[in-house]
Amino acid sequence: MLGFCVIAPAAWAQVRAIDPLSIPSGARARIIGPASAKDYIKLTVIGVTPDTLRYRLNGEADSKALSWQNISRMDVSGGKHRNAFRGLGLGFVGGFVAGAILGATGYEPGAFAVLGGMYGGALGAFAGLVLGTAVRSENWIPVSLPHAAQKNP
Repeated sequence: MLGFCVIAPAAWAQVRAIDPLSIPSGARARIIGPASAKDYIKLTVIGVTPDTLRYRLNGEADSKALSWQNISRMDVSGGKHRNAFRGLGLGFVGGFVAGAILGATGYEPGAFAVLGGMYGGALGAFAGLVLGTAVRSENWIPVSLPHAAQKNP
């Protein structure tokens, strides 16, 4: 069960690329285009056509259009979430290992290692749960750009 808490969130990253024409208006997205060689530009999608992306930059009122040919990469937001279970699992494992190591250096290494692992795991799980709940992250789903199929026949 604990392994599932730590490993399961990674499964979200294995989502296949989505079709750009299926992106709804109002979706949060990020692109790498010609002006932003390495950095993502976050935006709100206004509309899509087979050859153009219409968007609004975050914080701006006017809309812009960009040809799909000028976009090197695009991801659409799959939603924001907290990382409570991941923090719980990682905190428990880290706390258990640290507690067991500290307990093994005591007077009776076997018994204190087990007790140290149990207490360390509980403390680590609590700390991980608190930190994981405080940290928010966003899932990004890659978009299959129309020009990618034309470049690689």
